[in-house]
Amino acid sequence: MVEAAHIHQHADSGNDDPRNGLALTPDAHWLFDRGLWTAEPCGGEFVVLVAGEHFKDASPDGRSLCDRHEKPLFFHRDAGLRPEPRHLAWHLRNRFLG
Repeated sequence: MVEAAHIHQHADSGNDDPRNGLALTPDAHWLFDRGLWTAEPCGGEFVVLVAGEHFKDASPDGRSLCDRHEKPLFFHRDAGLRPEPRHLAWHLRNRFLG
């Protein structure tokens, strides 16, 4: 299950363009909105940045969001749209806690 998450906050931007969004799980959406992770362009990809010093995470299967730090953001192979870098730059400057 995924949710549509605005990158540049809709209340601020009014922007519903799909390139101002990410399809995220509810947990990833919550963490993203609170600035606990973001992504930035790097080459032809987007790299995940995690503000790991602001929270501790754990899961029953041992997976950690912090393990994704500086790893590529995953997109399904059939996904045609990608975020616009300027929206992720806004998120990095205005929301990310790292």
